Amino acid sequence: MEDYFTEEEFLSDELILSKADVIRRQLNAGIRMFFFDWDAVALHTVVAAGHEVARDVAHSKGIQNSIKDSPLISEEERKKFIEAVNFPQNFFKHADRDPNSKMAFRYRLIPLFIFDAVSQYVAVNEELTREMKIFLMWVQLKYPSLLRYEFAEKDLAQIRATTKDPSAYHALARDLLNEALSSH
Repeated sequence: MEDYFTEEEFLSDELILSKADVIRRQLNAGIRMFFFDWDAVALHTVVAAGHEVARDVAHSKGIQNSIKDSPLISEEERKKFIEAVNFPQNFFKHADRDPNSKMAFRYRLIPLFIFDAVSQYVAVNEELTREMKIFLMWVQLKYPSLLRYEFAEKDLAQIRATTKDPSAYHALARDLLNEALSSH
């Protein structure tokens, strides 16, 4: 018996999502992709989408605390700055103007982009997910001068003091995510 395409098959299931749901799902997926070393292009695409929605929701509530909104960037240069920050995500999504072009993708900035997206999510009073907490723990372990949540610092300082290889922080985060995934 042959299978035929039917609309019902593809239109029968649905998810009802709020913008907060979309942000949460994209950031959680992006954080898991980051710690499990998935493809940097796919990772950036997912995180950039979540960041964009989070920033739009924050703006709708009068919150402008993204790196793209920084008061340290002059208004004259802001448009060029945002175009530069958005360049990879636009390159990954579109080819209508430049189908044969290439780019040098500096993917080491992805964690800072995730950090900014999580900050936007928190700014609109959404509760941190387990993935986001693990990511922020990793940031504080790896970059203690960037993020310092005093409540956690005593334990994290102890981990830093007993860990000779900072790449172990990445492995710790991956183990915590695995533990969370296996308990579901």
